Amino acid sequence: MIRLLICILLFVSWESLAQRTIRGQVVNGETEEPLPFSTIFLANTTKGTTADGHGRFILTNVQPGRYDMVVSFVGYETFAFPVQADSARTYKVRLKPMANQLAEVHVKAKRDAEWEEHLQFFKKNFIGSSEHAKDCRLLNPEVLWFDFKPDIPFLTAGAREALKIENKALGYTITYLLESFTFDYRHHYLTYMGYPVLQEMKARNQRQQKRWETNRQKAFYGSPMHFMRSVHERRLGEEGFELRRIIEKEDTIRMSGMPVRTKKTRMLIRTPLPNDYLVLADSSDAGHSVLKFSDIIQVTYTKENESQEYLRAQNPFSQQSGRGGPQSSVIQLKGPVIRVEPNGNYYEPLDILFEGYWSWEKVAELLPLSYKP
Repeated sequence: MIRLLICILLFVSWESLAQRTIRGQVVNGETEEPLPFSTIFLANTTKGTTADGHGRFILTNVQPGRYDMVVSFVGYETFAFPVQADSARTYKVRLKPMANQLAEVHVKAKRDAEWEEHLQFFKKNFIGSSEHAKDCRLLNPEVLWFDFKPDIPFLTAGAREALKIENKALGYTITYLLESFTFDYRHHYLTYMGYPVLQEMKARNQRQQKRWETNRQKAFYGSPMHFMRSVHERRLGEEGFELRRIIEKEDTIRMSGMPVRTKKTRMLIRTPLPNDYLVLADSSDAGHSVLKFSDIIQVTYTKENESQEYLRAQNPFSQQSGRGGPQSSVIQLKGPVIRVEPNGNYYEPLDILFEGYWSWEKVAELLPLSYKP
């Protein structure tokens, strides 16, 4: 009986492995010629590889779920598309040659005082200003360019190559293909989008490994990934999350001799919402959960207080370092729905807006989708 059980377990394990293998080939979209040594990875994971001399690639031991596969090759446009890793698939990826864009010379790529000022602003708003961000280093800042429009005012940033980030707080090196970065100074509105792949560092000793594990747990608990997993598992309350509704009003202000303007005010409804308030109960797809809501929602993580770095960022002129309350964030739905995978991945990411604590935490808190505390 024991021998039979072992055979069954081995068979199941092998079948599972076969179903989680992604293969493919990268070719020139115009000539169909292979593109050797292309870069292929699954965004927000540790799964990445380089194609062989014939453009062929293979990714093994991929956990089930939906991912964004990213394929890049020098001189070609980066291509990202969704893949489902629940069954064995073979892909033929056709990359489009990049057009020669001489018009891009107007952007600020020269390393002068203005460029350095933009770089510091970029690092603060991309890598972050948390305790973990202090142990992060952007290894190749020279690939960045900036375009500042003072009349709007608006800052745009981009990168000629993938950004390389060393996170010694969590023990990862991050390769980040930055697709867009914009900051609206007038409305204090930041958006950035890209495709990261993480590689775990090798610890010097057990002490360093233990520190990384402690910091990773701290980064995970209360994070959007933790929240989305809790939503999917219907465990928001057990995991320490509370939902409350925010009512937003828009008042018109009229003053003599002044242009008419509007002012938005918000009121928090103290009564907590049901834990299943965000999720469509009649979702027919058992593989993921569907979020649909029209309100502005406050999400409070009751098991951890806001950090001192966050409190100082909210009030940089305060000399007091008092104890903050529970971590509080605000979410708004900008698209029709959000689909949430069991691993905490959600899409489309630009269809949900974060404010508060989650908008303050940046790339320094990034963990791969395979992470489990």
